[in-house]
Amino acid sequence: MGRQIKKIGIVLSVLALVFFFLPSNVYAAPSIISAYVCHNLIEEDDFLVLVYYNLSDDPLPEVPADEYYHFRLMDVDGITQIGASAPYPYYSAGYGDGVVAFYFAAEDAPAWEQCYTVRIEGNPEYFETPSVTTYVLTLADYSQLDTREENQTLLGQKVIDIAHDIEVSWSISMVTVTDLGTVLSSTGEAYFRGAVPGIQYMAPSIFSIQTSDPDFSERDWGTDQADTYAGRFDGTWVGEALDNVGSLFNVKWNLVTGIGLLALVIVAMGYSQHKWFTSTPGLVVGVIVFLGGTVMGWVAPAIIAIAVLMFAAYIAYILFFRHG
Repeated sequence: MGRQIKKIGIVLSVLALVFFFLPSNVYAAPSIISAYVCHNLIEEDDFLVLVYYNLSDDPLPEVPADEYYHFRLMDVDGITQIGASAPYPYYSAGYGDGVVAFYFAAEDAPAWEQCYTVRIEGNPEYFETPSVTTYVLTLADYSQLDTREENQTLLGQKVIDIAHDIEVSWSISMVTVTDLGTVLSSTGEAYFRGAVPGIQYMAPSIFSIQTSDPDFSERDWGTDQADTYAGRFDGTWVGEALDNVGSLFNVKWNLVTGIGLLALVIVAMGYSQHKWFTSTPGLVVGVIVFLGGTVMGWVAPAIIAIAVLMFAAYIAYILFFRHG
């Protein structure tokens, strides 16, 4: 019995010595928590791999994580490198939870829905035998959406989910709730913009100040709305009466009614000037009558243009030339 106890004691002593002298970072190998692949984010057929990782070295190395580890995206053969990235040393020198990204423009994008491998490799400068952590992309990691808006929304949701997790890990606020919904906080924006260059263009909805590309395309102007107004009474007795008015003067009926409304505006302004020594009440009433007549379809576009010029000239006269 005594010999068995002695043997057990020797074994435990040896194990204690092994664990004592074994480097502590052996027990905290890098890990890839998840990966998401989206496309059509900035341009059609571009390609983004977003990797959520954990580098929990204990004790922390003396060099930042972007020097200590390399992130590589390998082709399906597992040998050919098609992309490289590095952790962003924003918090705790880049160790702990974080993200890296591999972005490819459309002309350089790898094939879609392939089993590429994400690798975390220790820098040979600091490792006698560099550690390697791998993660093979599966179909479930790829976006099943096609449009730019859908993929931007999906990527934004993934980033917000990761930001929630990092918030717990770092004990720092990474998201905030606004009228726009849940968006990145100032700290979250600073980190993700550094870790994923261009993220503000790929997922603009998760930023409190959103960035978008202005539309400089030439706008086409037409008379569709005016035609809709003019056809409001088609097929009714009102429309037939108006057509008869136009036939009587051998012009379009809304030209006749437009001139009539314009004359009514002038009469209202003249009466207002005569009654109250100011044309302002008549001008206000006239504008209301004229706009109402336009919506009813009773004013032709040519009359609208003439009225706008007259109103502009009259307002300029009041502001710059009338005295007293």
